[in-house]
Amino acid sequence: MTNDYLEIEVIGSGGFGEVKRMKHNLLGMDFAFKFFSPIFSNEDDRNLERFFREAQILFRLNHQSI
Repeated sequence: MTNDYLEIEVIGSGGFGEVKRMKHNLLGMDFAFKFFSPIFSNEDDRNLERFFREAQILFRLNHQSI
């Protein structure tokens, strides 16, 4: 990761990796980043497809509490 972000904390972890709260240094805003665990990168390509499919679903969520 570049110097644009500062890792604040690990929010959670699960099947394919970790979710971390990151602070953008210039904007001063927090973002959640999900990092794909390297242990899955050498296995079945379907793991990476599922990871990105989940990201696509999450980007479509639209609710006032999110």
